[in-house]
Amino acid sequence: MPDAHGSLGVEMSIAKFRNDMATPINKVAFGGERLILTRPREGAVALVSVEDLALLEALEDEADLKAALKARKEKGGVPWEKTKAQLAADGGKSLRGKSWHTVLSSNRLPTAN
Repeated sequence: MPDAHGSLGVEMSIAKFRNDMATPINKVAFGGERLILTRPREGAVALVSVEDLALLEALEDEADLKAALKARKEKGGVPWEKTKAQLAADGGKSLRGKSWHTVLSSNRLPTAN
C-alpha cells in the first residue's frame, strides 16, 4: 500500500543491499521503514518489519473470512466429500498456486492445470 507520498517504500538495488545488509535491516526492524530491493528497472522483493507482516497477515485473514462467509451463503457450492476426493486424486495440484480467497469466491473447486 503506498504511503502518503505514493511510495511503497525506500528503494535499494539488491547489489547495494548485499554490500551492507545490517543498516537497511535495522532501519526496517527498528525505524519502521519499508525497503524495496530492486533489480535493474523493477522491484524484486520487499523487506518489511515483523509488525507490518503481522498486519498484512491479519488483513489477509480478514479478507479470507469475509470470502468464506460470503461463499457459504451462495448456492451451488461444492460438497466437502467431493472436494476431499478430488484433493486425494490429484494430490492437491488443483489448489496449488491459488489463494483461498480465489478458491472460495469462485464457489467451485478449481480444476487441475
